Amino acid sequence: MSERITQKQLDLRAEIVSSRLRGLRVEVQQRNGSSALDLYDDDGCIRMLAVGTKREIGDYLNAMSETLAIVGR
Repeated sequence: MSERITQKQLDLRAEIVSSRLRGLRVEVQQRNGSSALDLYDDDGCIRMLAVGTKREIGDYLNAMSETLAIVGR
């Protein structure tokens, strides 16, 4: 059985990804019983990136982190 993913873990992952984005940040929100990942700039929300379970949002954040690591080489 997979380990349960908490909101605190998602928030930490989002913070780590956000630290690598220039002028942008991602935040995890709860909407209608699901988790949502939103992209923000200084003016507010640009767009919703994903919606799903906490595990799916965690996977999305992990993929973003891996992509940023590749691009930042």
